[in-house]
Amino acid sequence: MVGRDRLLGFVSLLAAACSGGDAPAGRIDLSRGFAPAEARVEVEIEIERADWEALGDGIWRTRMLVPTYRAENAATRPTLAVGERELTLFDRRWASALWARLPDGVDADMRAAFLDRLPRESTFSVARDTAFLVLRDTDELFEQATLRLALELGAEQDGFWRVALGPLKANGIPLFPGRAEELSIDLPANGLLRFATAAFGHTEDGRPVRFRVLVDGRTSFEVEQPLDECVRAQRHVVRLDGTRRPGATLRFEVDGPPCVAAFLNPVLEREPPDDPRLPNVVLVSADTFRADNLAVYGGLPELTPHLNRFAEGARVVRVAHATSSWTLPSHASMLAGLYPHQAAADTRASRLSEDARTLAEVLREHGYRTGAVTERGFVSRTYGLDQGFEWFHEEQGPVESTLELFEELLDADDGRPFFLFFHSYRAHHPYVVSPRTRERLGAQLGLAGLPDDPPAQTPTADLLALYRGGSADMDAAFGALWSMLRARGLLADTFVVFTSDHGEAFGEHGVQRHGSGVWEELVRVPLIVSGPGVAAGFVDGPRSLASVPTTICELLGLPPWPAWSGPGALAAAGPGAVYAFQCSGGAPNHAAIIAGQRKVIATTSRGDSGLADLAHAYDLSRDPAERRDLADSEVAWPRELMQRFSERERFLFEATVGGAAAAVSQEQEDELRAMGYAGD
Repeated sequence: MVGRDRLLGFVSLLAAACSGGDAPAGRIDLSRGFAPAEARVEVEIEIERADWEALGDGIWRTRMLVPTYRAENAATRPTLAVGERELTLFDRRWASALWARLPDGVDADMRAAFLDRLPRESTFSVARDTAFLVLRDTDELFEQATLRLALELGAEQDGFWRVALGPLKANGIPLFPGRAEELSIDLPANGLLRFATAAFGHTEDGRPVRFRVLVDGRTSFEVEQPLDECVRAQRHVVRLDGTRRPGATLRFEVDGPPCVAAFLNPVLEREPPDDPRLPNVVLVSADTFRADNLAVYGGLPELTPHLNRFAEGARVVRVAHATSSWTLPSHASMLAGLYPHQAAADTRASRLSEDARTLAEVLREHGYRTGAVTERGFVSRTYGLDQGFEWFHEEQGPVESTLELFEELLDADDGRPFFLFFHSYRAHHPYVVSPRTRERLGAQLGLAGLPDDPPAQTPTADLLALYRGGSADMDAAFGALWSMLRARGLLADTFVVFTSDHGEAFGEHGVQRHGSGVWEELVRVPLIVSGPGVAAGFVDGPRSLASVPTTICELLGLPPWPAWSGPGALAAAGPGAVYAFQCSGGAPNHAAIIAGQRKVIATTSRGDSGLADLAHAYDLSRDPAERRDLADSEVAWPRELMQRFSERERFLFEATVGGAAAAVSQEQEDELRAMGYAGD
């Protein structure tokens, strides 16, 4: 089926692409303003008796050979028909739970619990690439059935068509095999067509996916690539013939087995200009990484040698605080320049609103290539953190795989400066230490005999040792990333910002892990910046993680978004105070105000609408570990500091953008639970 023609003159399209200043002259992003002829594809699959695999107790499964993944590609309106009869669809959350257990086997206890919650008649459901069938006693496995469903092929976001291919979400032109899209456009002389090809799905007969681009009916590009459930894109540059061609037809085609395929980040451009470009930016978020892992913040010198060397030649913020003690609200601040309640990303059920203006969006508007690789969890498109990123790859896995994805993204040069975001849970629970680190630091940290992913009853000192070992592995990952930049000669033109979203507690104030409270071990984070013109040395704090977007724009000489928190972290004059919010669904909830070396912790009123009562106060210059509570002392400053907050900065509790709910799949819930997030 051929997509509808879309007449787009070169001049008018270029003007549209450049509105807001987001593209260099002569560069057209074909995903901007694009909408596919079919945003939803109806799929019909014939399933024979031999295709079903028994799981026991009347539960059967079959691979559908059609990929589904979370909300963006979710197979909607599935039906399973046996002749004229349609089976009832059961709750797809249970299907997701079954799918997650398939690698380890679905045991009898789970089958029993599963069957107790289902209707008494035969029923079915789907999850990812699998259809599940439950036959009750009155039914036998049928000879043939027809599964019908609809696949979503993306949606418009911020003026671009966004395509979800498994763990990857990017701007692009989606296609189901056997379909095509056509664009009518004026081609420039000596033009270049840049794009990546990727497909998500699997095939049992090994058939590849064929991508093809035709210009006025003549094939200009053709490639075959294997169908890949891991989604590894291949990047291409097609040089068009040397003459200008008004009203040319660009046709994008895909053939092969059932899958979701796409031409990603498709761009039409003239020969790249020789003009100097702005510096690059790499933002590294080491999740759950305490400041005191680094020697520059008082840590063990042998623990993080790569980061220690980086800090020696960089600008180090002596006292930096996260805006919360868990991942989502702090990353919303890091990427959108707002405090958690302002960003309305302050509960597990929320997501960063599209009304927020992210650093990636601002840099994209100034001609930057924007990309991110994350290890999923809360740093996910489900929670809105992909806003502004042309390429957003989220995938749980070892940090080595995340580094490989980052390297692929680093090498996807298209002539523009880049802003790349790297995120890893390497130091996060469950604490895992590599053999190399055990050999290097085992005796010093006391790791002998300690297992990875330790049981709950493990002594706190042993948990801390394992955490430090995982932090050493995160340091090695940073060293590998730094080496990638150095090997490509990029360090002289690249700002590198290293930070974390929060710390980790090991019983210092009766708290384990993170998310409960705003103590220093939970919200004190590293913040280190290097790059062209950045002098090595220190910046006295306090500074906030919410200042990261402003900091980066100031380094680049670009105007920060007016609503962002400021000033930048490297500015000579810092803010009067910085703030951290617990953002927990439980009670009590707390917020911290840090002004100079003074810190107060207060309970927050119902619904986090403001401060309620003074809970703790500390002079961090004399008591950095928060052991001597001054809240009940005769000193006046704790209440004065609280009063100043209440009078002047209550707006930090108010959302400045519209709130949005996160559509969290059962699979993601299971992932978060395995990471220790059992509740709010």
